[in-house]
Amino acid sequence: ASRALEFVQMDHAIADVIVVDSKRREPITRPWLTLAIDIASRTVPGFYYSLSDPDQSNVGLSLAECCFPHSEWLLEHGYE
Repeated sequence: ASRALEFVQMDHAIADVIVVDSKRREPITRPWLTLAIDIASRTVPGFYYSLSDPDQSNVGLSLAECCFPHSEWLLEHGYE
């Protein structure tokens, strides 16, 4: 890849945490993180965090995150 976003790879990773029920404190599941990784810049322009197993929806939502503007998200998290 010679320029940013020319090639994007998808990767799924299971988180090292366990989500528990708020009332009975019983384990529910471990969440999955889906990352869109830009090959040229080695950055993560999009991600999706979910309790469901990886599928085409997770990939699609990660790719949508890559394409849409991040200005509102950055402002919500205290960045200008």
